[in-house]
Amino acid sequence: MRTSVSVLDKRYSDELMIALRLHEISGERVGEVLAEVESHVAETGEDPRAAFGSPKEYAAQVAAQLDARSGKPSPLSYMLGAALTGALVYVGGGLLLAALNRSPIVLTWVEIVTGPLVMGFILSAIFTALAGVRAVTGGRAYKVVALGLAACALATIFVADRLNDGVSPVIEVPQAAAIVIGVAALAAAVVSLARSIKRGRVVRPR
Repeated sequence: MRTSVSVLDKRYSDELMIALRLHEISGERVGEVLAEVESHVAETGEDPRAAFGSPKEYAAQVAAQLDARSGKPSPLSYMLGAALTGALVYVGGGLLLAALNRSPIVLTWVEIVTGPLVMGFILSAIFTALAGVRAVTGGRAYKVVALGLAACALATIFVADRLNDGVSPVIEVPQAAAIVIGVAALAAAVVSLARSIKRGRVVRPR
C-alpha cells in the first residue's frame, strides 16, 4: 500500500513540474514549489490533490502570484525570445545549407514577404497550443485556434509557391557571405537556447 502512495506522489510531482514549466516559471522557482508540496505531504500525510488541487490548477495559482522578479518572465519577452531563436535557426540553417550545396542564394519579394509571415503563423500556433495545454478551462478553443493558425501557415506557403513562379530575384547573397551569416546566426541561436535551458533548469532548495 505504501508503494502505491509513493507512486501517486511521484506522479503528482512530475505532472506539477510539467504544468509549472508550461507557465514559463523559472527552474529555481519550480524547485521551490515542488519542495513545498513534498514537505507538506510528508508532514501531514494529506493527498496533494486534496491539499493543492490538480497539478494544472495549482500551477495556474502559482503563476498568477508571480511577477518578473519572482521567477516568471513576461509573456512578451518569452515569445520574443523564442521567436528570435526560431528565426535565427531558420535563416542561418537555410543560408548555410544553400551555400554548402552551392545552390544559388537568391530571394524574391514574395519570399521576403511570406517568409516572416509563415514563421509568425507557426510560432503563433505553437504558443497558442501551449496556452491551451496549460489552461485550466477552455483548452479546446485554444487547440482550434492553433490548428487554424497552422492551416494559415500552410496556405501561405502554397500561395507563395504559386506567386513565386517567374518572379525575378531582388537579393543575391554571395556564397562566402551566406556561410558567414549562416554560422553566425546558428551560433547566436545556440547561445540563446543555452541561456533558456540554464534558466529553466530545476534547482531544489538546499
